[in-house]
Amino acid sequence: MKINILTIVLFTFSFLNCQEKQMKSFEGVIKYNITFVSKTDDKEYIKYQKQKFGDKIDLYVYENGSFVKEYSNTGNKGYQFVLYNPKNQEVCAKWKNLDEVYCTSSLISSTSLLNEKELPSEQILNESCKGYSISMVEPKSGQQISLSYFYPENDLYINPELYSNFKDGFYNIAMQKMKAPYYKFIMDMGKYEIIYEVEKVEKMRLDKTKIEAIKSSISK
Repeated sequence: MKINILTIVLFTFSFLNCQEKQMKSFEGVIKYNITFVSKTDDKEYIKYQKQKFGDKIDLYVYENGSFVKEYSNTGNKGYQFVLYNPKNQEVCAKWKNLDEVYCTSSLISSTSLLNEKELPSEQILNESCKGYSISMVEPKSGQQISLSYFYPENDLYINPELYSNFKDGFYNIAMQKMKAPYYKFIMDMGKYEIIYEVEKVEKMRLDKTKIEAIKSSISK
């Protein structure tokens, strides 16, 4: 009996797609150490940028796609937290020296896509992590930005559809590629680099008290 090759391909794709949809998206806490790398002699500029990020981040990832980044040991003008709320399609940030929380639409990207490329794999937490880089440019200033991700395969799954509306920084494209949390992240801003490297991954059901309190403070 002859079997149509196209039928087999379509059936296989549909099966894998259904299997992926049935998988539960990761929920838990990922702890990162932060390294700041200066690439300029402008000491005042670097001092300000460095104090924004601190030296550690706790990333709380919820199964519905929401996440909260909590920064540790930032300066007086540093980040306190960043929140992504898929329901409102907003990214919100709180600085320590400001009372107001600033929110922007995740549907809008302020940059234009330049290119994407594969990177050599790296061994992180005893796991082989694939590398992926996406580059962009800010049209008004001409500043180029490169974001590099290293992520484990066949380990922790994140449903990329949860971030289909997170177009800022082309995060939706990155998540479609990874389908997993990143174990290492490098943000190259030209004059400096910020490197997140995973310290610990804890898969767990998260208490929603933290994120609901943050959402409540934003809506006031």
